[in-house]
Amino acid sequence: MRKSHQPIRMCVVCRMRLFQHKLARFASIDGKIIKNPKNCRSFYLCQNCLQKDEKILRKALGRFGTYEKGDF
Repeated sequence: MRKSHQPIRMCVVCRMRLFQHKLARFASIDGKIIKNPKNCRSFYLCQNCLQKDEKILRKALGRFGTYEKGDF
C-alpha cells in the first residue's frame, strides 16, 4: 500500500523543514507582503517565527518586501 504524499516546505527565517500544512504561506506583491496568496510565487513561515520579535522578522523578510507590524 502506498503512503499518501505530504509536501515539505522550508521556513525562510529559521530554515526548518516542515509539512506544508504546518506553515503559513505569504507572498510579496508590489512590495507588500500578503497572507495566503493565489497563483503567485510565495514563501513560508513557521508558527515559531511568526511569534518572534518584530526586528527579527523585519530583517528576515526585508528581501521580500515591506513589512508592516499588522501584516501577520
